[in-house]
Amino acid sequence: MLLTMREKYKDRDLEIVGYDHNHQHSLKALELGLVDRIAEELKEFKDFDLIILAVPVDGIISTIKKWTSYLKKPHYRFGGTKK
Repeated sequence: MLLTMREKYKDRDLEIVGYDHNHQHSLKALELGLVDRIAEELKEFKDFDLIILAVPVDGIISTIKKWTSYLKKPHYRFGGTKK
């Protein structure tokens, strides 16, 4: 998904920032070119225009509660799960 976004919006000033509580996962995303840089703290997200949250279903609510104070204009849209 991120690679598709990068290709589609390549003529725009698009920066893809990654964050994971597991730093090794963040480094792997950077190494694979999925993200441009890694956010060190959640407060960095306060100025972002779009945040795509990819977490296991059972972690969505707790993650959103943790992030709410860092978002400038919260808007949530949820996807489905795999069978």
